[in-house]
Order: sequence, then structure tokens, then C-alpha cells
Amino acid sequence: MTHWALAFAALVLVDVVWALYVKALAAKKAATSAFWSVFIYLIGTSVMLNLVKDPNLLIPACAGAFVGTYIAVRWFK
Repeated sequence: MTHWALAFAALVLVDVVWALYVKALAAKKAATSAFWSVFIYLIGTSVMLNLVKDPNLLIPACAGAFVGTYIAVRWFK
């Protein structure tokens, strides 16, 4: 169950960070965009490596992606 919670939380975080990345890109802030891109890569890669080990983690990962995007859109409204 712990892996499921981590996959969920990681995807929530990566979607919020992705929104920050897009916001920085739109503002043409190169250094800030680059900073956020590192976190997208690190978090996303960690989740994908765990999904290879246990494909069942796709369920909480998808739920986390949904929640993360929802939070980011509501936050930056």
C-alpha cells in the first residue's frame, strides 16, 4: 500500500511542478523553467522506474495525475 501512496503523491507533485514549468515558460523565464524541468524529470523517472517493477502502480499514478492537474489548474486560475 505504501508504494501506491507514493506513486499517487509523486504524480500529484509532478503535475503541479509541470504547471509551474509551463507558467515559467509562458513568462519566458529560462532559468526558472530549467529549474522546474529538472524536477519533472527526476520525479517522473522515479515513478516510471517503479512502474516497470509493478505495473499495478499505474492505477494510483493515473489518479495522482488527475488530482495534480486539477489542483494546478485551480491554483493558477
